[in-house]
Amino acid sequence: MNKLESKLKDLNQMLIDDGYNGSNIVIQTLEEIREEAINYTRCCEELKDKKKLNYEEWKFSQGLRYMSDFTYKNAKGKLFESEDLVKMYEAYKNL
Repeated sequence: MNKLESKLKDLNQMLIDDGYNGSNIVIQTLEEIREEAINYTRCCEELKDKKKLNYEEWKFSQGLRYMSDFTYKNAKGKLFESEDLVKMYEAYKNL
């Protein structure tokens, strides 16, 4: 998990350097992912050839649907701006 934690930490710092603060939904999501990574118990070897989802497939897998004016909503009712989704998708691609 050290590799994942390191990447999440780097991405978090990049967002802070870009002016995002700790209350931003992207940073909160990264913190949730980091907590999951810390509590993760490996049950098998990492799949090296696992295919990454494209952006549209990823949005569908996250339960996101378009609302209006570059705004998306997930199944829990949280709202996301498209630029935040792009950053979250980039984080997913780099895992």
